[in-house]
Amino acid sequence: MVMVTGGHGQGQNDLAAELINKINTTGKVADCGSCGFDEPLSAAFIKDYHRLVKRLIEEGEDPADYTSKLIEANPQAVITVDEVGCGVVPIEASAREYRETVGRVSCLIAAASDEVYRMYCGIPTKIKG
Repeated sequence: MVMVTGGHGQGQNDLAAELINKINTTGKVADCGSCGFDEPLSAAFIKDYHRLVKRLIEEGEDPADYTSKLIEANPQAVITVDEVGCGVVPIEASAREYRETVGRVSCLIAAASDEVYRMYCGIPTKIKG
């Protein structure tokens, strides 16, 4: 698994596409803003995983359990996830829960990944692997 993270709009998806081309991986893209919950389990590129986390919470599902299944089922995927925990702490408890949950599942993904990149201003920094 390869994880690419960073703040919104920092270039995570562009780097992930480059990495997929470099390792000659072919397969579907799971856009986590709208895909079915089963699609990331077999996609080559899992785009915007933080959006799937939000949808799982809204459906009453446990994102940590889902992420563990994802890691087991699809260990070769390239996955992008926004860092959402920086900045002012939200007043709403649900927004705080979302931010904390994205952070926790990001830790699970990073631990299982062979490589982890952090994007800042379009510049990748390899932080693992």
